[in-house]
Formats: sequence, C-alpha cells, structure tokens
Amino acid sequence: MIMLNRLNGAPFFLNPHHIEQMEETPDTIITLDNGKKIIVREKSREVIEKLCTFWRILSNLNLKIDMLLDSAGKTAEIDGKK
Repeated sequence: MIMLNRLNGAPFFLNPHHIEQMEETPDTIITLDNGKKIIVREKSREVIEKLCTFWRILSNLNLKIDMLLDSAGKTAEIDGKK
C-alpha cells in the first residue's frame, strides 16, 4: 500500500495493484481498475516515486524470501532430509 492525501488533505492508503491510469489536469486523478476516480494532492511524479518505492520493496522482499527458501533447501539436503 502507498499513502496518499485526498484533495481535502485526508490521508489514505491505496493498493497499487488497482491503479489503471493517472492524469494531471492540473489535479492528479487516479483511475482504479473498477472505474472509480480519486483526486489526490500529490503530483503524478510524487505518486510514481511512491509506486517505484513500493515495487522496489516488494521485489527485494521476494528476493529475500527466495534466498531463504534456497538456503532452507540446501540445509535440508545437507541434513539428508530432502
């Protein structure tokens, strides 16, 4: 989830998986995959930076999980459990 602010200043969390498109007119309007539109205070560049951070963290987490699973598998092989 990324934290954004509605036009009235109220903060909320948005699931990036549901973003279909974004435009600035000059307000930033995010359209979700269900057609709902949300106007946010952040400029589109700020939203993109937050999205990039989100995906980077998610990617690193997946990499760490894969490394842990690989390590656990090698340990199991050494112990004769695999």
